[in-house]
Amino acid sequence: INDPAKAAISTMEGLEASVGKLGAKVAAIKGPVKDFRTTMEGLEAAQKGVEGIGRQIDAYRRQIDVLRAARTEYAAARAAVTSLTQQMKAGGGDAAELGRQLSAAESRLKSAAGAMATQTGRTRELRDALRATGVDTRNLADAEMRLISQARLATGSVDALSAAYRKNGAAAEG
Repeated sequence: INDPAKAAISTMEGLEASVGKLGAKVAAIKGPVKDFRTTMEGLEAAQKGVEGIGRQIDAYRRQIDVLRAARTEYAAARAAVTSLTQQMKAGGGDAAELGRQLSAAESRLKSAAGAMATQTGRTRELRDALRATGVDTRNLADAEMRLISQARLATGSVDALSAAYRKNGAAAEG
């Protein structure tokens, strides 16, 4: 079952619209609070949406670091294979020992290539998931600032709603 409210806060645009709408509703309270529970649940859901997108950004940043490390290992392994191959062609040193070293270096290169391919795939998955939420993965700092802004607005609205409820009570439901 699709929950339209949950779907709305799963994107940056939807999150901003939801927080804006709920914030405006809270700001308009002048007397007894109508729909306190529904409004509070909406604000709490928005806060969870902020946390969810924030976690995705954090995971993507960590994955970028893992991918960089995999690329560094691949480059080092490739350089070792190239160096050993050149040494063998030059005919310097113990051919049997160079052969063993080259075999080990080629194995390391194969392993590094596999790890890099795996990490590249994982990075793409995380990037695509973030883009689906409306986050520009080329400008994560902007997305984080937007999330911070939405978190502050949602928290302020929760505080204002709670204060209005304490001051004015609940409107008669009927």
